Amino acid sequence: MASTSPRGLRYQLSVLTIAVSFTLFLSGCRCASDSASTTPPLESVELPAHGAALLIPQLGVTTPVPVLIALAPESECQRLSQLKAYSFHLLCSPRGDGQAIRGLLKEFRSKYSPYLAASPVVLLALDAPMSRRARELALENPAFFGHLILSEASQLNISNTFVYTYRERGGQSLFLIGVNAANFVKESEQAERKGLLLRTYQGSAEQPAGQLEQVFSEIVGIDPRFLPRSNKKRP
Repeated sequence: MASTSPRGLRYQLSVLTIAVSFTLFLSGCRCASDSASTTPPLESVELPAHGAALLIPQLGVTTPVPVLIALAPESECQRLSQLKAYSFHLLCSPRGDGQAIRGLLKEFRSKYSPYLAASPVVLLALDAPMSRRARELALENPAFFGHLILSEASQLNISNTFVYTYRERGGQSLFLIGVNAANFVKESEQAERKGLLLRTYQGSAEQPAGQLEQVFSEIVGIDPRFLPRSNKKRP
């Protein structure tokens, strides 16, 4: 019977070790993949109250979904939740309470993190007072409130300084509803050269649905997370 030299034995052991390690690696990959693919659908959400803030989750999802934060009463939020062409969890705050918004999002992430995408979020205001509040919130953290929609914007005196600050600190898109587009041609060109999508609309806040369809068609062009999974283009 032929004997194996010490050098040959070491070689065989090395090959065996590599083979076992590779098998374990593949097994781990399969387990991780299986775990990711078996995330159950989001069927219900139970969260403690945070002031007047209200969360309307997108049920049935199995992957992380971004957030639309609306500074609006509950009645308007129910209408906004009907934007079926897009994918988002809807958080409503009729008072624009930043602490309540942050608390509710933190609680949601702690309990349902597999279904909540990272920032940026969309921040929407449907009238002039709430648009002023939204502008304040957005400047607290432009990278987080990366998509900003302000209604009745002609009453806000939007300045170049605001646009510049929002853009430089991480804002990605700014939509002004209820303004004369001709007054923002120069600002739009300058903003886009610096990487901020700036769009203006002449519609009123009393009929937001049509405007929001247009706005979201712009947002998904730079942030496709808001498209339903079945509509997302494969890379």
